[in-house]
Amino acid sequence: MNIINYLKKHKVFIFASISSLFIIFILIKINISQKDNKETIDKDIDNIAEFKSIQPGEVFNEDEINNLLGYPTNSTSEGKIKINYYRSTNEYRTNQLQISDNKIELIKESINPVDNKDSSFIRNQFGIADIILYEKSPNSFFDLYVYLNSGIAYLGHKDEGIFEIWYFPPTTLEDFINNYAQNYQEEPFTQQEGY
Repeated sequence: MNIINYLKKHKVFIFASISSLFIIFILIKINISQKDNKETIDKDIDNIAEFKSIQPGEVFNEDEINNLLGYPTNSTSEGKIKINYYRSTNEYRTNQLQISDNKIELIKESINPVDNKDSSFIRNQFGIADIILYEKSPNSFFDLYVYLNSGIAYLGHKDEGIFEIWYFPPTTLEDFINNYAQNYQEEPFTQQEGY
């Protein structure tokens, strides 16, 4: 019996075998892809910024916060947001925690030369910023470099010093601007001339 006759007689069996191999290949490929996606998600979750063991978005009571940071030097309220001010490494500037319903909404860490933190300190941990925001002011000196998925931003210069580090729950750009950076925009500020 030659090979052509054999193939004709067993074409259903051969087709089923090839189809089965193809389906097994697809299933293996899907499994590998899902595993890679899970590892990427886990990696992103592991790379969420925190300030002195405090991760914004989590619920804390003030006693827990005070144990980590000391007692606030001052406290104010803006609507439902309470802002506590804590000592930093500079006697003239404080760190700020914005709290709503016992949940930390935003932390602003004042950075001073003795902290030895500059833009490369952030880039080494979190990579290149997702977006740069610009203050809506003609006299703006610093830009805001935002890492939306890691919940961190820094106010400073791309390759130099940092004035503040902001910590927030990972979010979208729209929510970040609406909730934390209303005085910032995506395009550099240009002053309107004339009337």
